[in-house]
Amino acid sequence: MSDGLSVEAEPGFRPVPGWGLDGPLGGCVEVADVAVDWADNVYVFARKESTVFRLSPAGEVQARWDPTPFIRPHAITVSPVDAAVFCVDDFAQAVMKFTPDGEPVMRIESIADLSFTGYTRGDSGSVRRAGPPFCYPTAVSFGPDGDLFVSDGYGNARIHRFNAAGKLLDSWGEPGHEHGQFVLPHAVLVDGERLYVADRENDRVQVFDLDGRFLNEWTDCYRPAKLCRDAEGMFLLAELGRVNKAEGPSRELDLSAPTGRITRRDPSGRILEELTSTGRPGRETFFAPHGIALDSRGDLYIAETYVTFFRGQAPAHTPLHKLALGRTPRDPCATWPGTSGAAAR
Repeated sequence: MSDGLSVEAEPGFRPVPGWGLDGPLGGCVEVADVAVDWADNVYVFARKESTVFRLSPAGEVQARWDPTPFIRPHAITVSPVDAAVFCVDDFAQAVMKFTPDGEPVMRIESIADLSFTGYTRGDSGSVRRAGPPFCYPTAVSFGPDGDLFVSDGYGNARIHRFNAAGKLLDSWGEPGHEHGQFVLPHAVLVDGERLYVADRENDRVQVFDLDGRFLNEWTDCYRPAKLCRDAEGMFLLAELGRVNKAEGPSRELDLSAPTGRITRRDPSGRILEELTSTGRPGRETFFAPHGIALDSRGDLYIAETYVTFFRGQAPAHTPLHKLALGRTPRDPCATWPGTSGAAAR
């Protein structure tokens, strides 16, 4: 994290210790992602259990989906159109639509030969060419007309656009480091007429229009994993950090590298705040913030995949966090003392 962050200013968020980790979730060791519906119910996509838990805003488990078709949970999102719950399973090569109670509605499956892109599993830099859907897809977001935008993925370098019925309309993107190219497009967010892509292994967020035309990029990211937008029009970005070399042949830890963090940014990508697992700026850190969501009050939910991301090298750690908004909305251009406020380019 950036050095010199001060706690003199009132922190934006305060932790809610133990939230959601009683009862059935008490033994949960890893959460791939988290989502919130219109009623502020929280959907927890648990990786080891391969299921979805629905929690009340107070953290009480209301339901557990059973049985489920999941192989490895990766991302979960609630549709703003009909409150359906969409789940992305990268190992199943599928995007799935469910009712809030877990009844299956639609499944979009891979039509690709997984060898086409040249991908060697565990090394996203091995992708040599872009291919059709899917090759380990990662996330889904929703266009204003109900279209689905899917980031694909660990073994591909594409954004796919489907209509609401699951028909493929368009695909774009290539492997590489230039504008419109990706090395592990890990998450996607539609906000109005803009599409934000967490280009994870390129350490950036790329911004496009809905037809795939490049508009901007945020380049001061540390393995961006997922993003969401708050009521003030600012963005919360979950960043995995670079302590662990999770992609490629090396698995050593580099304790001098940037750690996992949550950043709050303006629409240009300029950092306004850095958040840690305590809700305050500082060296305390998340291990692997993989999923993130906001409720209607502005409270923040964070899911961590420290077990698979660190491959057993991280100590036991809480996989699910709630940070309650502890302030009234302030000037969105305000910054913590000591933050760089560097603008993206």
